[in-house]
Amino acid sequence: MKTFYGSLKLGILGGGQLGRMWIQNALNYNVNVSILDPDKDAPCKNICDRFEVGSLADYETVYQFGKTVDLLTIEIEKVNVAALKQLVVEGVKVYPDPSIIELIQDKGAQKQWLMDHHIPTSDFKLISDRADLSNLKWPMPYVQKLRRDGYDGKGVLIIKEQAQLADAFEAPSLVEKMVDFEKEIAIIVARNESGEIKTFPAVEMDFHPTANLVEFQISPAAVSDFIQLKAANIAENIAEALELVGLLAIEFFVTKEGSLLVNEMAPRPHNSGHQTIEGNVCSQFDQHLRAITGQPLGDTSSIANAVMINLLGEEGFEGEAIYQGLEETLHLPGVYIHLYGKKITKPFRKMGHVTVINQDRAMAIQIAKEVKEKLNPKTAFVASPQTQQAISAAQQQGAIQQTQPAPGTEENPQIGFPELAQLLQQGLQQMLEMQQQSMQLMQQLSVEIQAMKMGGKGGEKKKSVQERLDQMEGFMAQLTSGADQSAQQAPPSDQQQDAGYPSPDQQQMPPEQAAPQA
Repeated sequence: MKTFYGSLKLGILGGGQLGRMWIQNALNYNVNVSILDPDKDAPCKNICDRFEVGSLADYETVYQFGKTVDLLTIEIEKVNVAALKQLVVEGVKVYPDPSIIELIQDKGAQKQWLMDHHIPTSDFKLISDRADLSNLKWPMPYVQKLRRDGYDGKGVLIIKEQAQLADAFEAPSLVEKMVDFEKEIAIIVARNESGEIKTFPAVEMDFHPTANLVEFQISPAAVSDFIQLKAANIAENIAEALELVGLLAIEFFVTKEGSLLVNEMAPRPHNSGHQTIEGNVCSQFDQHLRAITGQPLGDTSSIANAVMINLLGEEGFEGEAIYQGLEETLHLPGVYIHLYGKKITKPFRKMGHVTVINQDRAMAIQIAKEVKEKLNPKTAFVASPQTQQAISAAQQQGAIQQTQPAPGTEENPQIGFPELAQLLQQGLQQMLEMQQQSMQLMQQLSVEIQAMKMGGKGGEKKKSVQERLDQMEGFMAQLTSGADQSAQQAPPSDQQQDAGYPSPDQQQMPPEQAAPQA
């Protein structure tokens, strides 16, 4: 192989935040990186050596891109495997092997592989369609997952009662029994071409209550040495059985009895390894680069306690991102901020992460909670509390499905319901402020009139002031009438939207047994 720090051309399928952080590490080695991504504004665009826009699912696009590089890897599993297999035949190194990617793409095949290799996992059944659920004899609740294309909690449904079967997924799915677990942990294992294997200390995860995305992640996990060793042993066995080259993130349930059950796997850098950038001797991104280029693996030891906070787009906000509380956050000790270069924020979209490092675990957690309170990805558009409540209620009721282009003007053709609602709110607020000013002026004039009455003179002046007062009363009445009329003509609420007004974002799935997060 060519020297990875000079002549080697490395290609990455996917240009999101994982690729961005990976490139930042690769720059330390002078690695030449090319990116393929369908988004012309992907986070990797401005920091890679070559950026190409194209579909990761299209055979010809992936194949032609792969022919331009010496070594090809992935940032996301949803890629054209057939093209990768052909590239391997033609001599292009592809890591992880296309067969591993193909396995991970299908959650059903992944669970079957775990069972076949005697890896502990939860009970499951494979079903073809919604009708199969009717014949399932399992007690509720249980979990239905789409076999393909689910991610970050999407494509997941918790079936709690019979009535929900009508809304179950129709596509081929995986059904799992609910696991009564104590906590969820994740571990990352690395293996290089020569068979060297190393694992990072397991981390524990705390999920967002509605978005099913990791909100806090603590390293190392507060589990016994036995659980740490057992998780590492399972991870190493899986890496050996797969003949992995690269990284593999594995998520576990820790049962109340102290058993470990593998939930899901991801053969790439992973959300559960972000804290390794500052918290470990070698980061997951450095380790992945070492593994696929045939270099010795790095030291995975923890430097200190590390808490990672995902910066998720605020519910009720969609538009150009601003980061409220950035300065206050930077005042806190041991805080490292990573923004992903995404211009637009949406509800629960991953906009960045923050890692807190401290030798005292309790202090690290406390500072992380302060970060969560202070730093929020929002937009220049700030919805009123009433608007946010309406949006939240509509999401819970299922009235909001997805954002569609909204009727707008030639100057602003993409204006959406939140923006319309905000403009209306601003107009009403301006009216109320003018109304308050009018009231104050009326009071002042009333005082003047009373003073003149007590003085017993100034008849003409009193008449003039009274006329001004009458005019002001009429003006205030017009304002009130205008506010009422505007409120009556407002766009429909989120619950009533059937006239083309968009919602802030797609409906979020309820929390469940977590899936690997990007």
